[in-house]
Amino acid sequence: MKVTDKEREASAEMAAWLGFLRKAKRVTLQSIAETHGTHRGNLSAFISSKGTTRNVSMDKLRMVLFDLGLLDGGMLAPGLHRWEVDDEMVDSLCELLNKSAFERGYVFRLGNGLRAFAVVQVCEANALVESLPVDLSLIHLSEPTSLLSIA
Repeated sequence: MKVTDKEREASAEMAAWLGFLRKAKRVTLQSIAETHGTHRGNLSAFISSKGTTRNVSMDKLRMVLFDLGLLDGGMLAPGLHRWEVDDEMVDSLCELLNKSAFERGYVFRLGNGLRAFAVVQVCEANALVESLPVDLSLIHLSEPTSLLSIA
């Protein structure tokens, strides 16, 4: 069965979200696998291959992502999402939020400058607050492409 470019792109995006949300929510692949009746190695292979290796059904992957807060179509579930983002996760965060076509966002430091945060409004009912690496400068994000400048 031939995989179309659209299916390949969708798998790559799902793999990126799974890798990011797992880290952001600080859950292990083992715990996700146990909850969803699959093997940790299958999830790991899916993430590390950027969606090209898939030993897990798409339905099961959608359920995993739904449990992590991602709706079908790549949008986050309505609500406030709080994540700690380390240096390795910033590029993924930027890429994923740009795909979500956020409305506006801010990156700022608090008080003593030891913490930096991004606040991004993806849609009217959905806001994200991420704790970012401290070495980011104060930036106002007004367009989706501007988010790349925080990386």
